[in-house]
Amino acid sequence: CQSACDTMATLLKRGVRLLNEVPSDLPTIQADSSRLFQVLVSLIGNAVKFTAHGHIKLSARAVDTPDKTIELEVTDTGSGIPADRL
Repeated sequence: CQSACDTMATLLKRGVRLLNEVPSDLPTIQADSSRLFQVLVSLIGNAVKFTAHGHIKLSARAVDTPDKTIELEVTDTGSGIPADRL
């Protein structure tokens, strides 16, 4: 997660902060790291494109499931998707 944030930080516009709120004690999972990086860069990149000011936040949490799921979330203060395009 940190490498995706580091990669995207250079694309931030003035007045936009990138917040990495992934807990340091998040359990390790088995995943394709290059695909995960690609997904995070895509999601953060989209947030950068539509956020003129405010912040973009990456967060994660362990979900209590038998298969040890991690939930990742990218949120931002951008304009969002217009209701007529949902």
